[in-house]
Amino acid sequence: TSPMVASIYVKKYCEQNNITTTINFDDMVNRGIDRLTTGIRKPAVISENEYAWGLWGASYPNPIHTAYVLYGLTTAKMEGYNVDMKYIENGARYLVNLQDSDGSWNSKIYTPYYMRDRFSCNALITISLAQTYNLTTNETLKQEILNATNKSVRYLISQDVSSLYDLGFKAWALAEAYKMGINDSEVKNALNETIKDIENWANEHENDVNVISLFRGTTSYSVYGVASESIAVASIGCQKSKDIINNSEYTALNSMLIDIYSRYGGSGWGSTKSTGLALMA
Repeated sequence: TSPMVASIYVKKYCEQNNITTTINFDDMVNRGIDRLTTGIRKPAVISENEYAWGLWGASYPNPIHTAYVLYGLTTAKMEGYNVDMKYIENGARYLVNLQDSDGSWNSKIYTPYYMRDRFSCNALITISLAQTYNLTTNETLKQEILNATNKSVRYLISQDVSSLYDLGFKAWALAEAYKMGINDSEVKNALNETIKDIENWANEHENDVNVISLFRGTTSYSVYGVASESIAVASIGCQKSKDIINNSEYTALNSMLIDIYSRYGGSGWGSTKSTGLALMA
């Protein structure tokens, strides 16, 4: 999923900045779609209308890997790539049917692989369902997704988070839900507070010489990848929210990403996933 999504955003970045390259990004994306749907990483068939993915495709399916694949496939579909909606819709049904009564998926998230914690796992699931909602024409499924997203949003709002990574995912998920029509005052107020928290972080650290030092102590092999991903997600959350909550915090965050690239990267932002998110930001 990560190479496929990164290829989508690298291609967009090159096109937007008139950068010429001989790399066939479309081929990379299409190969990713094939692997995740009918190839070596195809899903487990839970039922006729439910598909799920694990770390290696059909092996040990779980909600976070399913959500990550769903995020990738829906992103590709939204960018005009040919993705069979059966895989997207059946993946969404699996997530909807697995949701806990409190709106989370915590009882089924045994290890927050790909993500930093259970909060961000739940936010990514919410984002993936929102993107499916925007693509499907199945009215029954749309209503099921709307109901599940409404519950997950209440869960996310109820959680007190402070890390930039979680704040970014919270803003991103709430903004997607708001645009779906889950736009009551509780959601808008929570989104506003989240953007303020990101603004405070950005203002506090805008002039830090080495922003990487703020992310020490991680267990990741790449501390600048952790920093890049956290800052990129916060930037994306702010950009997704700007039509709802007026803000410009993403400009300072993107400047930090450029500084990280200049100081440590040279060819990326620490990992395939974090590089894709940085270019999306």
